[in-house]
This record gives sequence, structure tokens and C-alpha cells, in this order.
Amino acid sequence: MRKYLVLPVLCFLLLVCIKPEHDNEYDPNNPNKVYLEGNAYGFEGLPVENAWIMLASDSDTAEQYTDHEGWYEFEDIDPGIYTIVAQGGYYNFECYPESLAAGTENTFDINFQIAYWDFENEALNTQEPEGFDTVYGAWAVVNDPVQDYVYEGITPGTGLAVAITDFGADDFYYESLVKVDTSSGTTFYSGLVFRYQDDQNYYLVFCSHDSIRLIEAYTGVWTTIATAARMFAPGTWHSLSVECCGNEIKVFVNNETTPVFDVTDNTFPGGHFGLFAENHTKVYFDNIYIDITE
Repeated sequence: MRKYLVLPVLCFLLLVCIKPEHDNEYDPNNPNKVYLEGNAYGFEGLPVENAWIMLASDSDTAEQYTDHEGWYEFEDIDPGIYTIVAQGGYYNFECYPESLAAGTENTFDINFQIAYWDFENEALNTQEPEGFDTVYGAWAVVNDPVQDYVYEGITPGTGLAVAITDFGADDFYYESLVKVDTSSGTTFYSGLVFRYQDDQNYYLVFCSHDSIRLIEAYTGVWTTIATAARMFAPGTWHSLSVECCGNEIKVFVNNETTPVFDVTDNTFPGGHFGLFAENHTKVYFDNIYIDITE
């Protein structure tokens, strides 16, 4: 009799010891659902409204948009191993892996690290694309035969044209394509503003037709930190880049690996970003890229 009881007992013990698949806390078929909420933040911790948030797994996807305070939520989600994908306005895509166990409530905040403008989603003649405020001059999104939609700045005579982002950062990589219109001749000035405090205090990468300078504007007084000979022909797209880490400032031209300038300066530890022109200049900017990833 004993030998006939052994097999049923072993089968019962095996079934007890091996849990069915739906009891796995990450199994999508587990009946205990998941709750997820969080906030989307941009540079300087500013909330990002109407950011697109997607949850994606092998078996399911779900989408939501953040409210005016940057908050989002997903209710009754199947448990599983997910990728959270987020994109908001001029903030670039961010992807995060996240494991959501059955029956849990989770908080996951999204911190955008990269901003990018190609202006393709802006209407022509838009004066202030999302993320930019004009300070001086006339600005508008216009069409370019090579780059499609670009951001154009026109100076009022010998005056300035300046547009500033509505956020700032301390350490960053900042890059833009720049083209001066041929109507500006060889007396133009254009460039990139960074660590901008106000219209009297900032750093400036300042380009003319035959030189490039790094300038510090302090209480309205310009001081040249560094200068170099470099040709910037009107009608041609050039790339300008600035990399800041602490008090170290590096400036690059046309994606060269060696910086034109590599200096230290402690005047402004952080601030906003901007676009610049002066002296009867019409200039175009495109593919503006700002990365604060540590």
C-alpha cells in the first residue's frame, strides 16, 4: 500500500512548492494591479506641462499626458517589467527601465536632461517659440532652403538682437547651428549667450567674419577673456558649442574636437541660454541642443 501512496504525495508536494505563473509578482496575468504616479520636471526643477508619458512592456502599452503641474498617473496597470518613455515640448526623449510589482503603488519622477529645438513644429513667423523670450530685436521662425524651419534674428540698425531661454543651468553642453545672411556683409556680429543673468551680465561667444571672442559682460561692461582668428563666411552654416563645468569654459567651432578656448572664470556660476546678433545683422539659428546630463 505504501508504494501506491508515494507518487500522489510527491505530486502534491511538487505542486505546492512550484508556484503557478500568475503568482509571480511581475507576471502580467497576476490579478493584483499596479498604480503609478509621478511628476515631469525640466531644467531648474520646473514642471513640464502636457508631457507625453508612455509605459511599454512586452505585452502592453499605456499613455498619459501630464497636467499643468507636471503630474501624471496610471491606474490598474498590469504588473511587469516596463520601459517608461517621456517627451515634452522642446525636451528630448528620456527612457527609463522600471519594474512594477503586483499590488504596489509607485512614484516615479521624470527629470528631463536634454532640450532641443529644430523649430519644425512651430508655425512660420512665430516670434517666441516655446522656451524662448525675446529681449532685443526682431525674431521669427522662417523657412530656410537647407534647414527648413529656423529661428531668425534681425538687429535694429546697429543695436542688438537677443533671445533668451526661459530656463537656465550651471553645468552643460550647449550647441547651435548659426548662419549669417549674406545681406549682412562683413560687418556682422553673431553668437551664443550663456550663463545669462540679465541684459547687463552674461557670457558671450562673439563671432565676426574673421574672428571669434569669448566675452564677459559684467554690469554692462564687456571684457574679452579670449580671442582667436577664425573665418565665418555669410551664407554658410557653422556650428558653435559651449561646454561648462564649474569654472571651466570650453568653446568649439564646427564640431572640432579641440576647443578654440579652454579657460576658467568664476564670475557667473550659472544662468540662462541665449542667441545673439549686433550691428545690421540678420542671423539664423537651428538645431539648438542643450544637455545637462551629469
